[in-house]
Amino acid sequence: MAGTDNPEAARRFLDWAISDEAMSMYANYFGVLAMPGFPIPEGIPEDIADRLFPMDFAVSSGNREAWMETWLSLFADKMEPTATPAP
Repeated sequence: MAGTDNPEAARRFLDWAISDEAMSMYANYFGVLAMPGFPIPEGIPEDIADRLFPMDFAVSSGNREAWMETWLSLFADKMEPTATPAP
């Protein structure tokens, strides 16, 4: 929400985006949701969560700069010319 001209609208949208109502809508199109308890769409394996790469978000965020530097060194030349890499 940082940088928004309308923090109340941004908060309302984000509150809705993580609501059961929104999650039910997402479940119609995506096999993996941020919240458990919603039906898995047809064609998605029941054990989808076990197949995903285990993510440690604390480690990821703590090493963001180093990982961005590595990613850019590997892929920056494949980016669109007008793209600006994140700092």
